[in-house]
Formats: sequence, structure tokens, C-alpha cells
Amino acid sequence: MLMAKRNNWEDPVHGPQNVEIVDIRARQLTLQWEPFGYAVTRCHSYNLTVQYQYVFNQQQYEAEEVIQTSSHYTLRGLRPFMTIRLRLLLSNPEGRMESEELVVQTEEDVPGAVPLESIQGGPFEEKIYIQWKPPNETNGVITLYEDHKEVSSSQDSLTYGQDWGMCCGRDFHDVAGGS
Repeated sequence: MLMAKRNNWEDPVHGPQNVEIVDIRARQLTLQWEPFGYAVTRCHSYNLTVQYQYVFNQQQYEAEEVIQTSSHYTLRGLRPFMTIRLRLLLSNPEGRMESEELVVQTEEDVPGAVPLESIQGGPFEEKIYIQWKPPNETNGVITLYEDHKEVSSSQDSLTYGQDWGMCCGRDFHDVAGGS
């Protein structure tokens, strides 16, 4: 009778501990955790994976990446101003253990351009009215728009004046007054 030989591996003692976010940026974040050795992994062959999820445009995304480093990892290619739920997963051939879940928000970033096709306006006797739609990628909360107005004559190429205007982030229009 043949007996199957059992290896000396066991489930990991616990998941990664003291996991913390040590750097947060608009499109990446860096994790750090307590290093572990054979006493925790219970096997010379183990994998460490970061699993994360976020919601964008009302759709949930899930992903995971295998970690090659021992006690820190930078997760790249994230979206700005996004709430991300993540955890580390330590696994060996016999089982797996997870860290506690972390919830973090990436930083804001420069917004994308206002869609050119959305810019509309009309001249009045002494004013010009301009309206637009917000950028497709806000990358955060827009609090201010700046617009640049330049007045020049069509008969000659002289510039008569320049003006910078600002309007609240929730206003999608501006009125430029004449002199």
C-alpha cells in the first residue's frame, strides 16, 4: 500500500501585520508592512499579493498584483481622487491569511481640459457670454475656473487689452464686460 507523503508546510500563522500607507499621491500609493519570515509563512515558498477595488463611473473594478519586495510596495496606475479598498494576502501551498482591509483616497490632480465642443458663447453690445461643460476628467473637486480674454482689432493686429477672469467651480459660464 502506498501512502502519500505529507510535506512539512502549514497554513501561514497570520496575515501581513501593521500594514500602513506611507505615501499617497494622485496616481499611486505606497504600502509598508511588518516583515515576516519562516515562522510566519511556515513555508519557504509563498506569495504576497495586494488586492484592491474601487468604483469609477458607477462601475466597480477589482484587481490584484503579486508583490516581489519584502516589506513595501508601490501600487501605480491609480485614478486621482478615488477611494480604494485594499488588503494584502499571504499564501503558501497549504493556505492563506489576509491583512486587515485599508480604505484610502488618492490625492487630487490637475483636471483635464474643458471639452472644446462644449464651449459656447455669444456677443452682446458691451459683453460676451461664454459657457462650457466641466472636464471629462475632473480628477477631484473643481473649485475655480480661470479664463483669459484678449481684445484686439480686426483692422490692425494690435492688442488693446488682456484680462483674466475667475469663476466658481460650480459655475460653467462667465460674462466678460466691455470698457
